[in-house]
Amino acid sequence: MVYLGAGSWLLFSWIFGDRPTLRDHVVTFGVGVGALLAALLFAIPQAGTALGTAIPMTDTGDIIQQLFVSQGAWLATAVVGLAGYALSRSARRLRSARAHTFEVIAIGAGAALIPASVVHIGFLLVLVPAAVAGTAATLLEDVPRPVAVLAAMLATVAFAVTFALARWIPFGVAGLLVGVGILAYAVGRWTDLHPMSTARPTPLLWAALACGFILTHVAG
Repeated sequence: MVYLGAGSWLLFSWIFGDRPTLRDHVVTFGVGVGALLAALLFAIPQAGTALGTAIPMTDTGDIIQQLFVSQGAWLATAVVGLAGYALSRSARRLRSARAHTFEVIAIGAGAALIPASVVHIGFLLVLVPAAVAGTAATLLEDVPRPVAVLAAMLATVAFAVTFALARWIPFGVAGLLVGVGILAYAVGRWTDLHPMSTARPTPLLWAALACGFILTHVAG
């Protein structure tokens, strides 16, 4: 799984970095955003359940208390996702090559947390790293080529190391919450920077979005 996820990240970082026309295509954008949304739909209930289990209750037989804790945990997880998206709005002010380099390395590391939590090999292991690699390639578009290549390589190492650690030493609730925040951040950054985000939605975009969502969610 580590090789599959890291290989997907590295491959699509290279493809999208060298082929901006493919990266900026409406199908790429739709499939990528659909995959990220499906990964969030997969991760938020999982993180909410794990958080609810970790919260101590004074009376385990009290149904009202159980409902309050479980719903509160799900709400807290959703708030983390919204916070990640809100942070992507603030990141619009980032302009320097160094800032984008550190940003790409950070999302490379964080993007590994959700794929690392799956049990079976599926499209979530491939499409989610590929989608976040598309976000990273878009962030590095105006960065000098040597810096962009270095950032992509360091992000790949960060992805692989984080993935391996998350598989061998499960991070539990903390890892899922950070992963939710990072994926929501990636959605915000890509939809903010991708050329298709300012164009009028087309049937092709909706079809690609549905395809990426279904592949990732059903086969994740």
